[in-house]
Amino acid sequence: MKLFDLLLRDLPFSRAELFKLIRTAHHRYKVYGIRKRSGNGMRVIAQPSPEIKLIQRWIVEHVLSKYPVHSSAMAYRKGIGIADNARKHVRHQFLLKMDFKDFFPSITADDFAAHTKIYAPEWYEDMPILAHTLFRKPRGAAVLRLSIGAPSSPAVSNTIVYALDVALSESAASNSITYTRYADDLVFSTNKNGVLREMHQLVKNICNQTSYPKLTLNFDKTIFSSKKWNRTVTGLVLSNDQTVSIGWERKRALRSQIYRYLSKGLTAEEVAHLRGYLSFVRDVEPALFEKLKAKMPADRLDDLFG
Repeated sequence: MKLFDLLLRDLPFSRAELFKLIRTAHHRYKVYGIRKRSGNGMRVIAQPSPEIKLIQRWIVEHVLSKYPVHSSAMAYRKGIGIADNARKHVRHQFLLKMDFKDFFPSITADDFAAHTKIYAPEWYEDMPILAHTLFRKPRGAAVLRLSIGAPSSPAVSNTIVYALDVALSESAASNSITYTRYADDLVFSTNKNGVLREMHQLVKNICNQTSYPKLTLNFDKTIFSSKKWNRTVTGLVLSNDQTVSIGWERKRALRSQIYRYLSKGLTAEEVAHLRGYLSFVRDVEPALFEKLKAKMPADRLDDLFG
């Protein structure tokens, strides 16, 4: 069955409505900017209309789920989080971190078409629909690009770099290096001194040689570190005792929040946020979670730790 007919069967649109939505999908976005965490510049967010989101989510579940994702990709995968990514590197002394500049917008519909032809040819004839529903056409742009804000963009990005992940993983393994990728963040670690400098150059070469997508490395964010210095991966600290930690600054802030909670100085929304963060701590640093739990008064225990 053709993709259009599948969408028509499963989604609450008439034939005429679905045809119009697909034809105009790449323009149906609400665009706004948010300041980058670094404070340097704005990040463009483009959120599709509710109707297009519905189509995109269907495609993620029924189409993109058939595309390959490399085991080194740690983001946007069910049951895997930033702690799992960090733990891959916790036993290694030396660390190299790199990232891609403008990761999502650098991925085009043409890249996805080339990828589909190789890895999911059964969907290739439906590429006009996939291109228009998964990609946005920015004002004045000549090509369709992946947007930050669409529910389908993470899944597209994870599979589109499959060949690159394969090349980087194989090259890393041949040099006794562990490689993971969390969205646009590349992490390499090893116990062999000096090899990460060579890997840094290999990454540049492999990216330049990859036919699609054409991604640009952000060399300003390249970081080499070792056990002599503070090692962090996706915001988590790699401790010298080979465990992952949220770090002392976050611990101090967390204890302050718990004190405010016990003093009834938190709003209901803040309590809900604290409860969610403690669930995150339980996954990242179980020993800390149990220690905080043990110090909680019995009459307040269930509200946060139940």
